[in-house]
Amino acid sequence: MDISDLRNALSKYLQREGFSVAETGSMDLELAKSDERWGLALCPEREEGMAYLGSFEAAMQKMMDAHLTGDAKLHLGIGVDFGSTAAGKHPSYRRALKKYSNSIVFEDLGLHLFLVQTGGEVMNLEPSEVNLFLRDLNRWIAVQKKGE
Repeated sequence: MDISDLRNALSKYLQREGFSVAETGSMDLELAKSDERWGLALCPEREEGMAYLGSFEAAMQKMMDAHLTGDAKLHLGIGVDFGSTAAGKHPSYRRALKKYSNSIVFEDLGLHLFLVQTGGEVMNLEPSEVNLFLRDLNRWIAVQKKGE
């Protein structure tokens, strides 16, 4: 899924909550509803393994920079093309996600993780849910592959 597909899937998902696409500043995708806003960094499909890790690290840096602004009405999230990861394929974002499985950064920043499947379905993990999910990611993938 390229960045345009990822942007479309996440826009549709958040539009169901009443948000509409806003002007893009430093974020890959911004949405607003009255004075409430979402700022998302996006991690699209990549060609090779290290590019996945680099893309996720760049998104995380954007989120840390955005958090430093102290804007309480700005919700932060990372949108990840989760198709190849969910299918257990390599390369994928699996390595990058597992790297953060014991990190407190998601809760500290109030950072949501939006996992976008191949068909455009979105799984929105609240900041308090991210670490538990990431720690259990290998088992989750195994269950998904078994169900196919």
